[in-house]
Formats: sequence, structure tokens, C-alpha cells
Amino acid sequence: MSPTCPRCGYDLTGVASSWTNRCPLTGTCSECGLEFTWRDLWRGEAWGPAWSFEHAVRHRARRLFCTILMTFRPRRFWSSLRMEHWTNTPRFLFAACAGLVLVTLTLMGFLFVIPLLDQLWYANTPFFSWRKPIESAVLPWTFTDAPPPLGVRPSTIVAVFATFLIPASFVVLPTSLRRAKVISDHLWRALAYSLVPVALYLAIEKAGGTLAESATSIEYKWFGSHILWQTVFARWYRLALPFAPITLVVLYQFLWWSAFTGHYLRLPHARSVAAAMIVIAWGLSLLLGLFLIGTDLVMSTV
Repeated sequence: MSPTCPRCGYDLTGVASSWTNRCPLTGTCSECGLEFTWRDLWRGEAWGPAWSFEHAVRHRARRLFCTILMTFRPRRFWSSLRMEHWTNTPRFLFAACAGLVLVTLTLMGFLFVIPLLDQLWYANTPFFSWRKPIESAVLPWTFTDAPPPLGVRPSTIVAVFATFLIPASFVVLPTSLRRAKVISDHLWRALAYSLVPVALYLAIEKAGGTLAESATSIEYKWFGSHILWQTVFARWYRLALPFAPITLVVLYQFLWWSAFTGHYLRLPHARSVAAAMIVIAWGLSLLLGLFLIGTDLVMSTV
């Protein structure tokens, strides 16, 4: 196996072949300036974190679940998974898809159970309709008040655009990708693993709306009116619920990409780079949303 720089992919075979009477422990890539340990370059694909699904030989199902959970701890994730670890593209794409399916199934179950319990609690007879729980669970990412034909709120569309534009914004930063010459596999790996928490935070908006509808029925059952909900909780609900998921997404993306830049790529000014990436991506996604969806629809929910 020929040694290559883990960050830029530069072939270091010539450097290794120049050794005569001694083998150095550390080295520096002449192409991107990365300092590395030669031992890490020779260990190859057999090396990886104990929780990593990418490098699992056995117990793959357990490692898949552990990998999905680790994505919610950005600092520890990128401190354990390093550039020297072999990149298995099919594996991390499968982990991302499995995580998205798990979040969607969890949301579908939540949207099915809450209306079902609401009917059991509110109804005066043991007979109830299965129509509302099923309709809520079949299309978990749609909203009744969202514009057709997709039925998805513009704020969610903008957040999805921004999530995929963050790695692309890395290109325009002169002190990051262009100077360090980071290979694209690292960016694809970071993007894939970041999708699951982003999807979960966006699901909070739909789950919160379902709980809000259920709260009105519970209050009516207890107090015979919706006065408490309208006076105490309505204003908080209208202000916090639409912006809470987006705020969580932006905060998570900052923590994720700053840890990726600092701990994984080992680049300086990691927080500044992550903040610049997020500002560029969200600015472009907002402009893209205004162009594709329309000014009135985007500004109504963002």
C-alpha cells in the first residue's frame, strides 16, 4: 500500500523511498503542510474507532446504531474519527440513509400515536376513527398549512438547501479547501453523517405542532374551554415553534463543522471557518428559496 497524505491525497511514496538508515516517526506533507505520524499512514483500512460502522468487520448492526448516536456528539465524533481512517463511501452513505429512515419511522409512529391517544382521551365513546392517525403518519414531513404541491414549509426547504450547500461553501474559503487541498471524500463523509441530526431537529417542528393540537383537547377535557391555551401558550407557540428547529439546526451545524474543521481536518481558525461556511450556505439557500419558491412564501415562515 502506497502512503498518501490523508488530507490532500498527495503520494508520499517518494519520501518513504528516500529513507536509508533510519525511519522518522513523523512527517509533513509538502503539498498541504499537514503534520502526520507515519505509523498512521501504514495501518490502512483495518484501523478505525470501536463504534465506527465504516470499519466494522462484525457486530455491524450495533456499530451502525452507535455511529448514528455519535453524530449527536460532534466534538467526540471528529476527535475519534480521523483523516487517517480509511474512507468507505458505501458504508457512510448507508449509515446516513439508515439514520434518515429511523428518524422518519420514529416521527411516523409519534404522529400516529398522539392523535390516537387524543381521541381515546377526548372521546366519550370507545369508538373512534383511524383516519386522522393514519393520515398524520403517512406523510410525516408535510404540513396542512404549507403551500402546495409539496406540502413542505419553505423554512424546511431552505434548511435542506443550506445543509447541502455548506460543503460547497468550503470551496470559496481561501484558507480552507483551496490552500489545504482537502479531498472531496472528507466533505462527503461530513455531509452524510450530519444529515440525521438535522432531520431530527426539523422533525421537532411537526411533532411540536401535533402536541399543540393535542394540548387543546386535553385542556378542553379538564377545563371545558381553551382559555388557558389561548392566553398563556398561544403566543409562545407561535413565536418559538417555527424558529426553534431552525435555531437548533444552525447551532448543530456550527458545532459539527467547527469540530470537523478543527479536530478532523486540523485546520486553524476552525470556528471562524465554520461560521463563514454557515453564513455563505444559508445566504445562498435563502436566495435560492426566494427564486424557486417565491418571496411571500419564504418570508412567511422564515
